[in-house]
Amino acid sequence: MDKIKKRFHWKGKVVSEKVYNLRLKQQKLGQKLKRRRVFNPYEFGKQMFCKLCENLLSILVVTHEEEVALGSILHISCQKCNFSNKITTDKQHYTPSFGFTQLNKFLAAMNLSTMSWDIFKSTQKEITPVIEKMTYASCSKATEEEKTLTISNPEELRKLL
Repeated sequence: MDKIKKRFHWKGKVVSEKVYNLRLKQQKLGQKLKRRRVFNPYEFGKQMFCKLCENLLSILVVTHEEEVALGSILHISCQKCNFSNKITTDKQHYTPSFGFTQLNKFLAAMNLSTMSWDIFKSTQKEITPVIEKMTYASCSKATEEEKTLTISNPEELRKLL
């Protein structure tokens, strides 16, 4: 009788024995490899104090790691107060704007009709000067208030310095 050939399957496809064994080997090797991270020692060092008791943290007490983009967020518990601190391995970048895509995602989540790019831009051009004017007025008011408090309380200011 003829030899019965074994069929090897990988992800739903028929492959040769050689390819099958190679993929198994790659899979086993891939499980052992951990990804590399961006690490900024200066930023990391600035955060290595407990946010609760200001005790120096130890990197040996990492309880959990969150992989975020190219860096990580390490959860390090304080040895003194047992508070879990979130320490980033690099600077975090936040986008404070609420752009066209974010607005449409928000509107879709609220089950409202989305808006076109033209309407978004015209509304943005209309609203931006008003927001800038309000921001300028608020900052001017705070500056004036700080000036009057500084002039009216020179003794307290000297104590602080």
